[in-house]
Amino acid sequence: MIPASDPKFDPEPWSACLPPRPKSRQTGFIGVWSSAKDFNRRALIRLTYLRNKPHDLDVYFVLGRPETDQEQTLVALEMAAYHDILLLNMTENLTEGKTFEFFRTVGVTFKPGDYAFVTKMDSDVWCELPQFTTQLQRLLYQKKSMGTYFGRAIGGYFMAGMGYTLSWDLVRWIATDAYPDSHRDGFEDQLVADWLHHSGLLVHFVSEEAGIYDTPDYAGHGDGGWAQNYTDPTLIVHQLKSDEWFLRTAKYFLGGVG
Repeated sequence: MIPASDPKFDPEPWSACLPPRPKSRQTGFIGVWSSAKDFNRRALIRLTYLRNKPHDLDVYFVLGRPETDQEQTLVALEMAAYHDILLLNMTENLTEGKTFEFFRTVGVTFKPGDYAFVTKMDSDVWCELPQFTTQLQRLLYQKKSMGTYFGRAIGGYFMAGMGYTLSWDLVRWIATDAYPDSHRDGFEDQLVADWLHHSGLLVHFVSEEAGIYDTPDYAGHGDGGWAQNYTDPTLIVHQLKSDEWFLRTAKYFLGGVG
């Protein structure tokens, strides 16, 4: 393996690191935002809420290219061990096209019928995967399999970036239409909403307030955001910036831990 610091290093081989197509139709594909250096949080997620992943849901960590020799080696080892990383062929970033590249990659890698929904999720959240999958299945039952944008709304226009879901037709449109490609830079939650409202395909704007909220630990910080006590049903708990807060949430939902 050529070190990333070597002038001869070619990042192109990393572009082939894409998930295989599922063997049967899945309810959802979740891409958890991460970076090569964020190994500890990926390890925590694998040890905790990923243990309860339903069989009809696929979860992958979404990374840009590793930047150092150590990151390159570590990510290669993770990929061989866990098979749960989608490595985008681009420099790691927050506002310079990572969101577009994620939806584009998923939209061209998979075929119609592989996934009903695609979710972008932050790594500072806890996701109750069984209940989240049930919510996606409920959308299908309600005949909201097309034109659907699901999450927790801000201002009635866009979904908060910690975790939002698009139906497959919207993902495919993002992957193939010229508009998102030419408007790929910016704050991703508002950017995605701009794409969808421009598309003319958005039919179901579905906001969930009760089950998507901030950790109660966040109540004393700033304006407290959407902090509240853990509730049932919970879909997503956000603002788990520290390992302490993440593990406290894990203990509550997994029970008997510690």
